[in-house]
Amino acid sequence: MGYWKGNDVVKSAVRNSKLIARAKLSKEDYKLIVKTALGSEVTKEQLRHWHDYCEVFESRWGLDKIICEYIALCGGELFEAEFSERGELAYSNSVCLPIRNAFYQMFMMNTRWPRLREMGLPTPLLDYGCGSGFLLHWLAERGYDGLWGFEPPGIQREIMKAAFSGSNVKIWNESAPNKFKTIICLNVLEHVESPMRLLEKFYAMSNRVIADICIDEEEHEQTPHIAPKDELRECEKLLRKNGSLYLWEPHTALKNRINPYHGTACTN
Repeated sequence: MGYWKGNDVVKSAVRNSKLIARAKLSKEDYKLIVKTALGSEVTKEQLRHWHDYCEVFESRWGLDKIICEYIALCGGELFEAEFSERGELAYSNSVCLPIRNAFYQMFMMNTRWPRLREMGLPTPLLDYGCGSGFLLHWLAERGYDGLWGFEPPGIQREIMKAAFSGSNVKIWNESAPNKFKTIICLNVLEHVESPMRLLEKFYAMSNRVIADICIDEEEHEQTPHIAPKDELRECEKLLRKNGSLYLWEPHTALKNRINPYHGTACTN
């Protein structure tokens, strides 16, 4: 599959991967699957935000929206293939990773946003481990100010910068302000060696920390859960005590809705 350096390589990988070959999908078939599987659950507003990111992807890689959706819905398998070939270097300039993650966040926003809004999001707010910044983009569109995002250097951070060009969302680092009214940390703690140390750092910066805990999910090679499970359980207790545990959403939620291997929408 080559080294996944850009548009032509990704299109070739999508067309020729065993995943798509097994699915035997045309673009028109794929459009129908996306509409059938997502149409009743994804709002026009969610799609508008996704299309904003598609414009960033097209500007950077020349990928049209349909190709982005191929990559997004098959992103787990495609990124696993890329990671197997390139190792951690894939995090620095992967094409699949930011597309897959932006689409996943878009898909989950119909449940994520009402729950976060109910929990309350006073600003200034830091989204730690924000990926390509979809949640911050969502909040900025709703008039929230004082928004900060942190993502380690790499392709997702670069996409976030491009998506927020001209906006008031700022990228956080250790030398930036370290006091916030809200810190959000989703899909992060299970990927760090000492989640309690990170959580304690958050509580030194804010009285309000909203985080999720993933302990029992099936592990994947490209997203290792390196945090000790006993320490994650202590983190969960602390978050529950403070009333800010965000109930975890399985990473497989999107994958379970669409079965790209057979080209059919799942019903369960």
